[in-house]
Amino acid sequence: MTPERWQKIEGLFEVAVARSLEERGMFLDEACAGDDSLRREVEALLASDREEQGALEEIAYGMAAELMAERDGHELVGQTLGRYQILAPLGSGGMGEVYLAQDTTLDRKVALKLLPRQFTRDRDRLRRFEQEARAASALNHPNIITIYEVGEWDGARFIAAEYVEGETLGEQMRKPDRPLSLILDIGMQAAGALAAAHAAGIVHRDIKPANIMLRRDGFIKVLDFGLAKLTSARAHLDVTEPGRVMGTINYMSPEQAMGQPLDHRTDIFSLGVVLYEIASGQRLFEGKSEAAVYDAILHKPPPLLRDFIPTSPPQFDQVLRRALEKDPARRYQTAQEFRADLKCLLNTSGTTEAAHIATRERGLRRRSQALHWAAIVLALSAVFAGMLFLRGKFPPGSPNESSRKSIAVLPFANLSSDPENVYFAEGVQDQVLTDLAKIAQLKVIGRTSVMQYKAEAARDLRQIGQQLGASYLVEGTVQRAGGRVRVNTVLLEANGNGQLWAETYDRELADVFDIQSEIAKGIATQLQAKLSPAEAAALARKPTSDLRAFELYTRARTLLDIAGSSSENADQNARTAINLLDQATHRDASFLAAWCELARGHDFLFWTGIDHSATRLALAQAAVDATQKITPDSGEAHLTSAKHFYTQRDFDGAERELTAARTKLPNDSDAMALGGYIHRRLGHWQESTRALEQTVEVDPRNVVVLQDLAINYGVMKDYRRATAVLDRIIAIAPDRFVIRISRAEFQLACCADTKPLQQAIETALQQDPANAKSLVQNQLTLAFYQRDIDGIAKALNALGDRWYGNDTAKYPREFGEGMLARIKGDTVAAQAHFSAARTIQARIVESQPDYAPAISMLGLIDAALARKGEALREGHRAIELLPVEKDSLNGPAMLFNLAIIAAWVGENDLAIEQLHRATQLPASRSYGELKLDPMFDPLRSDPRFEEILTSLAPTGAK
Repeated sequence: MTPERWQKIEGLFEVAVARSLEERGMFLDEACAGDDSLRREVEALLASDREEQGALEEIAYGMAAELMAERDGHELVGQTLGRYQILAPLGSGGMGEVYLAQDTTLDRKVALKLLPRQFTRDRDRLRRFEQEARAASALNHPNIITIYEVGEWDGARFIAAEYVEGETLGEQMRKPDRPLSLILDIGMQAAGALAAAHAAGIVHRDIKPANIMLRRDGFIKVLDFGLAKLTSARAHLDVTEPGRVMGTINYMSPEQAMGQPLDHRTDIFSLGVVLYEIASGQRLFEGKSEAAVYDAILHKPPPLLRDFIPTSPPQFDQVLRRALEKDPARRYQTAQEFRADLKCLLNTSGTTEAAHIATRERGLRRRSQALHWAAIVLALSAVFAGMLFLRGKFPPGSPNESSRKSIAVLPFANLSSDPENVYFAEGVQDQVLTDLAKIAQLKVIGRTSVMQYKAEAARDLRQIGQQLGASYLVEGTVQRAGGRVRVNTVLLEANGNGQLWAETYDRELADVFDIQSEIAKGIATQLQAKLSPAEAAALARKPTSDLRAFELYTRARTLLDIAGSSSENADQNARTAINLLDQATHRDASFLAAWCELARGHDFLFWTGIDHSATRLALAQAAVDATQKITPDSGEAHLTSAKHFYTQRDFDGAERELTAARTKLPNDSDAMALGGYIHRRLGHWQESTRALEQTVEVDPRNVVVLQDLAINYGVMKDYRRATAVLDRIIAIAPDRFVIRISRAEFQLACCADTKPLQQAIETALQQDPANAKSLVQNQLTLAFYQRDIDGIAKALNALGDRWYGNDTAKYPREFGEGMLARIKGDTVAAQAHFSAARTIQARIVESQPDYAPAISMLGLIDAALARKGEALREGHRAIELLPVEKDSLNGPAMLFNLAIIAAWVGENDLAIEQLHRATQLPASRSYGELKLDPMFDPLRSDPRFEEILTSLAPTGAK
């Protein structure tokens, strides 16, 4: 049974148990319609509830708890529970006892939480224990304790979790003179952890100093989700009973103390209490009795920190006061907002949101307006500076460009007997390339381009130099045996004049990172490239001290590259990479490159719509936060932050971070390309195209960037250049039939000619029948455009349960079946298929309520079902979420979808209005698409549609 299934069962049970016996049957008839298994599970819980234990057992429970509290924890030391050998007691709490144990299988220490055997018969306590396990194991965040296993052994229930060495904040509070930076950093990390938990629908409800551990390396871990409540948009899904007060009294929120329904804002209040106390060293809510403490929580405002610490900045008081608002509506509404203000204070830059609110409430509007205009001036200055940097530190044609020596670091050969060491060899080469790329006086060819020569045993260096535009080449071999490594490196002139420098390093394996740095410095010396102090320091910095973490990182990076370049198994490749990177960062929490790649993996799943959820975004944010904690001003940290802003469609924020990154990563092709992507999302098509053209200069065989450059030309209706770029890709990768398909699609877009696409598909199938699976979507599009009923049916059958379409319109197969029935004139079948498609799409929208393409797709389906009101609302909602002003590339697709929706529900005026607006934009649907797509059929009799079509037609076709 999945956690989601169990949550649904529990939710229905909680609703049913609150109803009278007469009402339960009717409720279950409706709630479990068509799912007999679900009803049986709920009825089994209801039957169990009727056997509820009486008051005597409650008394016995309390006595047992007291006896357990007095028990000597040392009596279990030395015993073995499953594969865990208990070493020492760590502590006890309301939900059980915790021991330090040794995992004898994986040879690691764990924290083992045991639910006392006497309590396993208590339904409520057992249920809460299992809930803790589900809640905590569902989270994957660097600041949340990792759950390894949940199990049962000889009647004992247990959770095996990460063992955290360090001290609780309760212990930290006893230390004098804690610096403000430490307090703010702890708060940022804890708020980030809560943001991830809240995004997953989990409220902790017992945030207190004892449940936050501070490791020796500065990372904090939030512990003990024993009181976690799985939240829902519907209050009846709460597992705990209304009116029941749970938590630790001194850290409760007012609504928690009063037994009211809770949401994530209760954790924000409790974290505010914790931060106040570790800052002031004083208990915030206390009294001689519990009643006095409750009264303080409900009515006592927090004293100013300046009363205890005169040097405490007033902004910190403002932040804490907002977190500690008695009314949840006046409190921070998300943990992410709380974290952002703490970050502003830590960086001593920016104005916190709490300060804005305090200023507004004091009525200082003039000062607020002055700050506002000052911010605009600064922002404009930053944008202007960003535009300069986005053109590159040495733009083509500048005086400095000709003096930069171009160099390519080719893949190093693995000479080790173990083929697994190929990843190690790749990692060594990649690190040398990364180090050289930080030197501004060199032009270093991008990783994507050089890795294409990995499989070549006999290399034609002269030809490679010409293909890459490189004057110098680096080759190498890596041999690893036992505890030693041997690295051979050669620097050659690409024109065939021979080698300039060679070196062999035979060292202890642990010295491999020193070797990489020495290679980069040696090459720079030979090419007479002067290193700035910052560049020298960057080269001296080791990526990690953990070789195993380095190998995991290298494997993961390769998988993410594959996921980014091919949709085939992209989901699986990205998730596998994330798992490897989780292991790498767990082994070395200061491994910057691994955190950067982890953020990239999470952002990839979010951006592509594979997992466009708040939970995934929070995981990406946590990885970004880790990079900034390790080296806040590094180029890598800024670039990772820029990519994360881009994922959230905050393109101004992305540009700001990218500007900072480019000053320190002068050769990074990812940074160059990102500048192009940001520009085109903002509608700056000429600037975007120039940036991508510059990227291709340093990464000339990067097929993804070349494809994006072709897209730019296509958007600007420059089909000649678009086709030329695709021909260039075909020369690089002649076996990639998808490029030939893209080339034919440009011809279709330009002239509404389906023959080239049909020929390209047939050729690809003749060359390799195994291509059939990848060609299904192209065949389906072609069949729809040709109104080929048999072809549509055949393609849909081959599609199976997969989806078709693109990032802005992903159609469930049932939608295609509905379109086919519609073309055939079978109204009944069309309605049945569209209804099935709606069930599928509604689930997606429910899980991703702010994802514009999914909502727009639901609007199309509702239009097909004649649900006019819902369809129009959904179409407009998608435009609100993804307006053209926010995203110039994908925003127009929302306009086109609304036009189709309007046409399908008989609102032709609205349809034409949206089409007219959309076709004025660069990223509009092409002449060929509008002329052939059956979705526009309801408008073909409207002369206004014909006028729009004629305006898009190429010369000679009007």
